[in-house]
Amino acid sequence: AFIERQRSRFDNGEGLSLAISSSMTSTAIGLIVLTLRPQNGVAGVGYWVVPSQRGQGHAPRAVRLVTQWALSYADLSRVEAWVEPDNSASQHVLTSAGYEHEGTLRSFLSFPTRRADAMVFSFVAAP
Repeated sequence: AFIERQRSRFDNGEGLSLAISSSMTSTAIGLIVLTLRPQNGVAGVGYWVVPSQRGQGHAPRAVRLVTQWALSYADLSRVEAWVEPDNSASQHVLTSAGYEHEGTLRSFLSFPTRRADAMVFSFVAAP
């Protein structure tokens, strides 16, 4: 079901899911997703890397590559990410990829048992 959900994003016009692979082995080690937002020309980016491959630069590299593609070829003007304030690893990934922290949306994220603030990071196409 997970794989089918990822594959269907493109067919449904929701966005794009791609595997993150190791450049050394071509083995899938994570996932990166671009999801179209309701605002024209805006997408959100999300990603994860398996624990054994974290801290090796895979996530920032994947975020940079997908962001460059989105702004150059997918007719997008802005790519953004929403990160919980205590997720310093994701904040580091985004700033390493050139994203800027814009602010915090209070009680923005909704989970089954709680709400959480979201720090907003973005990368905007050059004018």
